[in-house]
Amino acid sequence: MSWRIGLALLEAAMLPAAVRADAVTFEYIGIGCATAISAGGPVVAGNTAGDYETFRWTEETGILPLGRASVPVLGRGAGIPDISSDGTRVSGTILGADSSYITQGLWTEGEGWIETMPPLPPDGGLIGEAYGSAWDLSEVGNAVVGRNGSTARGSPSSGSTGRRRCSRIPTSSPRPASSRPTGRSSPARTSIP
Repeated sequence: MSWRIGLALLEAAMLPAAVRADAVTFEYIGIGCATAISAGGPVVAGNTAGDYETFRWTEETGILPLGRASVPVLGRGAGIPDISSDGTRVSGTILGADSSYITQGLWTEGEGWIETMPPLPPDGGLIGEAYGSAWDLSEVGNAVVGRNGSTARGSPSSGSTGRRRCSRIPTSSPRPASSRPTGRSSPARTSIP
């Protein structure tokens, strides 16, 4: 049993009986790991078991693999899928168009995947088959946040304005190897109109 399931069961057991019976339910959605839930919970994003392909789940469709999984092709992946509050956009680390690299991607319902890198920030580059990896998505789904390959020490923060433009974002941390704006790790943020 995974630690997440064990923790969920422990939390459910600690709730008063009246609350457990009326308010808390768990539903098995299939083979995979849910990593994000849309507002209100009707849409879930995550990774499938084994090949870590990004998926989108609804009660109507069940698990819908979104394609471009990098693990079966390159033997590696990174990041964690996220979902917009309305459930129409999913971010993830995806296999590049020519299947030779991984990069940040944004999937939109009715449109499919777009790569948000390249282009890269000025000091960005391909580091060991990776341009970048996706770790977060803004609430409205127009900004993907993650790590980017860099020729500088660590993976610096970066961001963009407009479709598929990526540039450096300053971090609040004095540590150059940090990859989040908070200084814990260094994101690459790409805004999509």
